[in-house]
Amino acid sequence: MKCPRSELARRVGWQAATDAGSDANMVRDAVAQLSDRHRAMIYRSHYLGRTTTQIAAEFSTDDDAVKHELHHALRALQTTLRSASDRPRVR
Repeated sequence: MKCPRSELARRVGWQAATDAGSDANMVRDAVAQLSDRHRAMIYRSHYLGRTTTQIAAEFSTDDDAVKHELHHALRALQTTLRSASDRPRVR
C-alpha cells in the first residue's frame, strides 16, 4: 500500500518544477512531510489514475473516507508549499 517517498517526490517534483532546482526541492520537502498513507493515496489518485472507489478497496475503507483523506492531504501540501514560497530563496 505504501508509495515510496522518493518515487512520489520525484514525480511531483519533476512535474511541478519550473525553477530548475528550488521549486522541485520545495515540492519534494512538502511531499516528504505527508504521512505514508496520504502520500500513497495521492500517488494512486494523481499518478496511477485510480478512482476513489479503487483506492478505498486497496485501503479497506469507503469512498467517502478516501475523498476526505485526499482533501486533507492536498490541503496539507498546499499549506506547506505556500509557507515555503513565502521564505526568501537562496540563489
